[in-house]
Parts: sequence; C-alpha cells; structure tokens
Amino acid sequence: MPVDEESIMALARAAVPVFAGWCVIDVVESDGSTRRLAPAHSDPLRTRLADKLQLYPADPKAAHPRSEALRVGTPYVHPQVADASIAALAQSREHLQAMRSLAPRSSLGMPIIARDRVLGVMTFVWTDPSHCYDDADVPLARALADQVGIVLGNVQLFPAGRARFASELK
Repeated sequence: MPVDEESIMALARAAVPVFAGWCVIDVVESDGSTRRLAPAHSDPLRTRLADKLQLYPADPKAAHPRSEALRVGTPYVHPQVADASIAALAQSREHLQAMRSLAPRSSLGMPIIARDRVLGVMTFVWTDPSHCYDDADVPLARALADQVGIVLGNVQLFPAGRARFASELK
C-alpha cells in the first residue's frame, strides 16, 4: 500500500514535544505485515536511535502492547513503563540496549481505524518522568490517530476509485 508518509509524519511531529517525547506510527501493509514509519522525536540525536528499532519488528502475534492494539483495536495506556517490561519485549541484547537508551517512562498506543478496519497504531511515549499518560489523554490520542486514519483510508480508497473510474470510461 503506498502511503503518504509526509502527511502522516507531519501528524506525528505535531504530537512532539507537546503530547509526547517521541511518536511512532506502524501501518498495516496489504499482506498483513506491519511497517514502522520514521519516528518523530523531540531530540534529533535520539531519532537515529529510534530508527534502530525498525530492525526489530514486533511479532503481530506476540504479547507486545502494539500488537495487541492491532489485533483488538483498542488503545492501551501504560502510565509507567517498567524496565522488566522493556526487557520482556527485547529480541536481542542490542534491541534491549536501544530501547533502554530511548528511556521510555510512559506510553499510550492508539489504533488507527478507518472504514471499520485497524490500519495501524500510533504510539506516543514520554521519556520525561514528570509526564505520564492516563485515560484523560486518550481523546487527544484518538483525535491524532483519526487524522492518520483519514490519510491512510484515502490512500486505500482513491486508487480503487481511480481504477473503477478508468474501467467505466472504456
């Protein structure tokens, strides 16, 4: 599925640093796999580190919170991210080191839904221990994820519409 990544990443960047220290968006591809778009981070040096996480895609069937949000279509809120949780998700020593270096303290994952389908997950992370997500943050996360859903839904809808229109002209 071709994705208007620039429009989507503008929405992720809008969340940083006001609503998150960093934000990542995972989109579902046409074959059912997921692809992580470039992260938006408040610290440009940590953006490179966050990019390393793309080397470790989460198993969609695993107990990873993002994978659960993709399967179930409901948000998750983790007011405190424990080091034990980070260690449990690590796929290797290097992956664990990269995750710890990003210092997640609190996270919120919001499914991206359009036309009654989960098209991805938008994950917001605070690294500052003075910030933590709670249920009051869900509406704003939902509003941002809905905007991403509009972009993703349009990307899927318009090529199909153009193909139907072209066939009707013949």
